[in-house]
Amino acid sequence: MTNQLYLNLHKNKASNYKMNNYIIVGTQRSGSNFVCGTLRNLKEVGSPKEYFNPVHITTDHVNKYSKKNPISYAHLLMQNAKDKSVPFAMKIHYLQYFENFLKNKISIFETFKPVNIIFLRRINFVQQAISLWKAELTQSRTHNTKKQREAHYNFEEIKRRYFDLQIQDFTWAAILKKEKISFLNIYYEDMLGNEKNFFFNLLSFLGRSDLNDDLNYSNTKIQRNTQTIEWEYRFKIEYQKSNIFNNKILWNERVTYWGSKELVLEYFQNK
Repeated sequence: MTNQLYLNLHKNKASNYKMNNYIIVGTQRSGSNFVCGTLRNLKEVGSPKEYFNPVHITTDHVNKYSKKNPISYAHLLMQNAKDKSVPFAMKIHYLQYFENFLKNKISIFETFKPVNIIFLRRINFVQQAISLWKAELTQSRTHNTKKQREAHYNFEEIKRRYFDLQIQDFTWAAILKKEKISFLNIYYEDMLGNEKNFFFNLLSFLGRSDLNDDLNYSNTKIQRNTQTIEWEYRFKIEYQKSNIFNNKILWNERVTYWGSKELVLEYFQNK
């Protein structure tokens, strides 16, 4: 059998594969816009959108379904999916999960079963916190603009986000372990190093590695600039000199704020 014939047979078999629904979870500034945009370009793997982000949905729709009864809203999303031939796909950041589900002690995942979870993470929380601070300060989230580069450095603001992002990441990890759902840990830093390999691993997890050669990367650019590196160096020096007791107090305040005390403890116990 020739290699081309084998590849064609493999692709035909994969195209008939019934994919599970999937949800991309994670924290802000983890490259999710780029990932979702690239997956949407493929067509065959669904269209992951941020359905629980009020910015992307009419206020009336969110108030009626999401905030009052998020499970009913989730069912509605499934029922209204236009293309039943592809899996239902969604992105949800920790803040949205916290507001709609964790606060009410309910789970979203049961609604979408059978479901696979893509857990998009970052290794470098300092750079992630800097990116989040700059994005919030300048209201510029998807492009490395001059406006974003002109953001001012603020140690305390970056430190709070540095703690928040770690807490949210650890909480996601604990939630997914408790849910006993198949999930893939996949890292932003891997995407920077080798986009093709990153998406091959992601598509393999979804059962559609045959689509890797059809990738059309999203227009959303992964942001890199020297200012972030300079701020990271500055932050690490200031953090080492900062008051350990005050840092512990802030950490405990943020863990309490995010409703994550028990889950973060579970994360460290099971690590």
